[in-house]
Amino acid sequence: MKTSLPVFSLLLISVLMGCKNKFPTVNGVQNLTTASGCLLTKEFHDGWLDWSPSGEFLFFASSASDNLNLWRINMEEVELAVSPEGVMVASHILEGNFSKIAEQVTFLTEKDAICPVLSPNGEQMLFITYSCSDSGCADFDLRIMDFSTGESRILLTENVDYFDFLGQDRFVFVTKDNDSTLQEYELKTGEVREFLAFDQPLLAMQFTSGQLLVRTGNGVEAIDLET
Repeated sequence: MKTSLPVFSLLLISVLMGCKNKFPTVNGVQNLTTASGCLLTKEFHDGWLDWSPSGEFLFFASSASDNLNLWRINMEEVELAVSPEGVMVASHILEGNFSKIAEQVTFLTEKDAICPVLSPNGEQMLFITYSCSDSGCADFDLRIMDFSTGESRILLTENVDYFDFLGQDRFVFVTKDNDSTLQEYELKTGEVREFLAFDQPLLAMQFTSGQLLVRTGNGVEAIDLET
């Protein structure tokens, strides 16, 4: 593990959904008006980030260690500036302060970890792991971590594109090989079944306030769910 941590150049957070795709830049800053959050660091990685249910911590992927791992920042220790339209938040985090407010959550050495998604009670976290070589990236897994033990286990050995909890015991996901179908995973039984099918590939999704927000080429659709 590296003994020195990189400078975080800029943290941008938006209140809207999506962050999987690249967005245009405005005056040299990424336009995140359709994004849920994107972390711009010295080593930028195109993944998403997630809040703890309490709003105290922000979870993200960073190469502050030798490879990409998941970290969390205590946001109560960060000074934020809100954009005039109320869409984006920016904060400069200096290298000297990073080690005081950031905590490494995963410690993988043979794979990279990205895309944290916290459970509704904040006790578990879904995330993606993969490995890369000169020929490309492969060996994708979707894992779940239990914060009480610090242990994680593999749930799916597929290239999962989007996923989110629908409750404490289940989540939905979309794979790259079947990108127009939402599938549901029951954590208690390990059962996987089709949840919803669409006529176009899904571009983003997020579960919030009893609704599943889904973005396709037709726009954003809000689906009311009983959890």
